[in-house]
Amino acid sequence: MKPWRVVAIVCLCAAVLVGVSLVRWLRPMDLEKERAAARAAGLPLTPADFPLPQYPPSQDATPDWTALGPQLTAAGDSPAWQAVDDAEVDGVPPASSNAALFRLISAERKTLDRLHVAANKPGRSLDRGWGPDVLFPEFARMREAAKLLRLESLAMARQGHPVEAIRNQALGFRIAKQADEDPILIGYLVGVAIENISLSGMGDIVRENPTPAVAAAIHSAIAQGAPKYDIVRDLKGEALGSLTAIHMIGSPAAARMLSGDSSNYDPAVLKRRPSAFMRFALQEPGEAVYLHYMTKQIQAATLPRGQRERALEALAKEQSFSARRGPAYILPSALLPAFSRAYQHGDEALARRVVLMAGADVLAYRTVHGAFPDALTQAAASAREPFTGKPLGYRRTKDGFVVYSVIAGAQFDGRPGKDAKGQVYFSYPIASLNPMLMRPRPLPRRRLMPAGKMPTPAPMPGGPPIPAAP
Repeated sequence: MKPWRVVAIVCLCAAVLVGVSLVRWLRPMDLEKERAAARAAGLPLTPADFPLPQYPPSQDATPDWTALGPQLTAAGDSPAWQAVDDAEVDGVPPASSNAALFRLISAERKTLDRLHVAANKPGRSLDRGWGPDVLFPEFARMREAAKLLRLESLAMARQGHPVEAIRNQALGFRIAKQADEDPILIGYLVGVAIENISLSGMGDIVRENPTPAVAAAIHSAIAQGAPKYDIVRDLKGEALGSLTAIHMIGSPAAARMLSGDSSNYDPAVLKRRPSAFMRFALQEPGEAVYLHYMTKQIQAATLPRGQRERALEALAKEQSFSARRGPAYILPSALLPAFSRAYQHGDEALARRVVLMAGADVLAYRTVHGAFPDALTQAAASAREPFTGKPLGYRRTKDGFVVYSVIAGAQFDGRPGKDAKGQVYFSYPIASLNPMLMRPRPLPRRRLMPAGKMPTPAPMPGGPPIPAAP
């Protein structure tokens, strides 16, 4: 064989080898295979696979939240709100702020009435797209509403109606449910945040009113109204939103924009039709890689807590990839965040419920017996970690006690310090065990508002009427 033919054959074989390697580098996974696996795991691939909630007009809270937007904004700009906000609206306004607190609630009576109507409706009708430019303005309104509701409930308690105040504060659970009704992770996280505001509000009330009746009202409110989160459903919505974004990739500029590498967000760029090469080299392989790892994420989410943590840890190591592995990994590396923190938020919410109930029981025990119990079992015999069934932690302090959860790590023992960061606990008196957050604050003294100074709040649905202020 002539030498030039040998050289030609070698070059041809090398070109084929390079071409196959290039295709494998550009398209590391089979798209149809990954789509089939995703469908089997229940992932929606199109909006038709995942309809959004819809309610009849009389049961739809969406118009109420739309109307509450400017009302809550105006409330936040009012002098009364600013006066309370200066006293830490996320904390407990001290007794010296009672006048400003009561003025705020009186001034915002119409807003609160509309808020009650919205919270008591079954849900929100959602009619939005799934692209990266979808906005969620109602979530900010819901968080502000939860803060205002917390202040209203505290005002009710300081008027002498702590049990009714707990029942009123439980409306925050309904707002949290409505936030989580949006099947995407931000809805879940906002729902958990609103629940935390509501639980903190109940903690404020029971610290100032440590009676068995208030403790029983907290138990009842949590048992009957605490949200039941469905993170598997929210992950499916997250997957659909990311797939919609991937399908918008029509150019390298769009890829950079969605991966967070571009500071200029231009929706017009996302509307350009992709070329055949872009579909072949970036869009379709990016979808395949994303579906591959998201399917595993959904499968891990359905496991019991211990198995789920181990599966997620293994998955995090497996998907610790970067764009250096190929263009197909550019988008998934940005759209597949670490979901472990999202699970942790839900776990902490469940722990925060049992810790609050146990703390309320300890305060009620002191009211009845004249002293705090030496062991938590004396006041709350059934208090257990929601996942492991282990007893909650309990430690006496100089002036009170700390009830704490141990699910997040065995290092925390209910004492101030760096190990307290991110832990779940209920302290009396009010104090932050994490010095990075805030200094301990004295417990505010209860002051009753004179009769006739503040309108009587509306009663909770199904509950007894609220008596007039004394």
